[in-house]
Amino acid sequence: MDIEPGLVATLRQGVEIIKAIVYTNLRNRQIERHPLQSMDFTVKLCGAMVNELFGTPNLDPSFTAFREEQEPRITAELHLFAATMPEMRIPLTDALRIQFFCDSHEGVDSGKVLARADALNLLLREREVPLPGSFMQLARRLGVAYEILAPESLVEEAMDAPPSPRRH
Repeated sequence: MDIEPGLVATLRQGVEIIKAIVYTNLRNRQIERHPLQSMDFTVKLCGAMVNELFGTPNLDPSFTAFREEQEPRITAELHLFAATMPEMRIPLTDALRIQFFCDSHEGVDSGKVLARADALNLLLREREVPLPGSFMQLARRLGVAYEILAPESLVEEAMDAPPSPRRH
């Protein structure tokens, strides 16, 4: 399949936006549920959970040690994700599928990441695979809503879009 040059890089940026939103939601949930937990621990725990979800482990030895030490907690928290944050299942499903598409285009098999998300009841199987444009719209809208992106990014997106048909 031929795809435009730069499309994979753009889609990966959208995945990174969704990862940041998932991280923010996980962190806020941790702070709410465990207010006495240190912020350093919360940051590492939530980072490890996002890395686990997206199959992108941090290879720094201190993070590797933290992940191994906290593996039971990370797994337990990920099992709660679908029930405690159902609103994140659509963006997460779309981001994981787009990541799989990008990985496949680059010759990487990330099917295990999708299988893991499915096993955690996070993947919405009945949801159609998003088209690149609709995925990027979702990522930008959420990015602005979560103040990860400036509101101008939506204006720029609208200027890039083809004109809407006029109604008479």
